[in-house]
Amino acid sequence: MLFFSGCFLIFSIALQGQNKVSSAQLDLKLKANTELYRKNIDEAFLQIPDLLKLARNLKNSNAEMKIIDRKCRYFYSKNLIDSLIVQAEELKKVSANFQDYYFESMANVYLAETYSINNLPDRAIENLNDAYKLLEKADAKSEKVFFAKANVLGSFANIYLDKKQPKEAAKKIRQVIKNGYEIQNIEERNVFQYLNYSNIANIYLQINIDSAKIFADKSLAIRPKENTDDKNLISIYSVLGTYYEKKKDFKSSINYFHKALKVSKSNGTDLNLNEIYLPLRRIYLSTNQKDSAEFYRIKAEAYDLKVMNSKYNSLQKVLSKEKNLHEQSRPEHYLYAILGCGIFAAAGLFYFRKTKKIISLPQNDSENLVKKPGPSSEKLQQLVELLEKNDPTFLINFEVVFPEFVEELSKKHQDLQPSEREFCAMLKLKLSTKEIAKYTFIEIRTVQNKKYRLRKKMNIPQNLDIYYYIDQI
Repeated sequence: MLFFSGCFLIFSIALQGQNKVSSAQLDLKLKANTELYRKNIDEAFLQIPDLLKLARNLKNSNAEMKIIDRKCRYFYSKNLIDSLIVQAEELKKVSANFQDYYFESMANVYLAETYSINNLPDRAIENLNDAYKLLEKADAKSEKVFFAKANVLGSFANIYLDKKQPKEAAKKIRQVIKNGYEIQNIEERNVFQYLNYSNIANIYLQINIDSAKIFADKSLAIRPKENTDDKNLISIYSVLGTYYEKKKDFKSSINYFHKALKVSKSNGTDLNLNEIYLPLRRIYLSTNQKDSAEFYRIKAEAYDLKVMNSKYNSLQKVLSKEKNLHEQSRPEHYLYAILGCGIFAAAGLFYFRKTKKIISLPQNDSENLVKKPGPSSEKLQQLVELLEKNDPTFLINFEVVFPEFVEELSKKHQDLQPSEREFCAMLKLKLSTKEIAKYTFIEIRTVQNKKYRLRKKMNIPQNLDIYYYIDQI
């Protein structure tokens, strides 16, 4: 009996040692995922399922909540509100079971965002009040609790913006900025205030454009050097782009909006992209650059449809949750009906203009092209499908599949507009004139004219086929 007890004790000690090693490995993986999340949220998100499974196997409750919270942040950054509400509910349930006030409060913040987006500000405020009460129960000396309170105040500001009360929103962020001066370490304080100055700059776009620029410049002045492609830069560059648009300095405005898009592409953030697409379209229309204006019109429509679909799905989840509550008023039901009809109408119009079939390249457009080793036919088809669906991520995915082409094209032809670069991408995929016209919703003659102008701009000899020239880059 003693022999078996001793064996069991040794086995238990060994197992505990394994768990410690595994927990340590999980901590390292989580830390690496955090760093990757700052650089590219899409790549970081791919690691989440395995991390969550490992955390649950190890019964590491803190790691589990941290990972679910990261999923919430991802869906929020991607504007996928329907997925966000599901993950926020899961985080709320898990954190309540573990009696973790911090993560339960964060779950309420995410839920408040979903209510706010669905035009239910009063419900959102209820969640934020619950979040703040939970944080009052948590450790007051904890740094993460301090930052969480700032997060809640920031969410209050968002709701005031939705309610068209920017001055009230500014008051909330000013309170956060004031609290930030309690941070003794200068570097940590700058990291904190870097985000706050950016937030208040966005708010002041609706109050005073000159003040908005002052706060955007303040934010850039204290930007942490290690943050190469942080999401906050998108907001700052968008504010500066808007400022210069208002001042009629279109060259500077375009430059800042394109900087914002570049950061968005590099880290995978899709949040509020129409705050970039729509101004760029306005500017290109004002400067009589019709091709570029049309390019961003299509981008904006595709983005709107994506957001509306997500919003509609999230609204259904909100409605199903609200069925058990008897506090809804008729105006809210009226809002749902209008919103639902609007979404279906927009979706119907969009899909009416599209077809699903992928057309093979006609012989007369593709003959005599030099065949070179390249991506698999599967990847090429995926790119064509993205284009066919008018997916705004087409160019981003194209650059991943053809990184050398994009780099060489930029070197050889630095003056190409975004719409012209996308047109070159279609030629690289060997799409026919008819296919390009179909996927971009323009006339065949317009595509032919684009080819002609592109040949002239790129100095392609008359006796050289444009497909051949593009394929050799």
